Amino acid sequence: MIKTMAVIKTAGMAKHVARTVAYHGIKRAGIKAAGFLGLLHNPLSWVIFAIIGYLAFRLVGKLIK
Repeated sequence: MIKTMAVIKTAGMAKHVARTVAYHGIKRAGIKAAGFLGLLHNPLSWVIFAIIGYLAFRLVGKLIK
């Protein structure tokens, strides 16, 4: 019984870590891309990348779940 709990806890932690890493990776990539588009002085690009980043994060969250 205790072993099962440990495995569940470990899996939960791994899921959380993977999700956090994926989230930060997407955010960093989004910031870089938005910064690149920002050179074109287009504020709309930030909105577009925020939406893309959010959707990608949701997708990753679903895949990890």
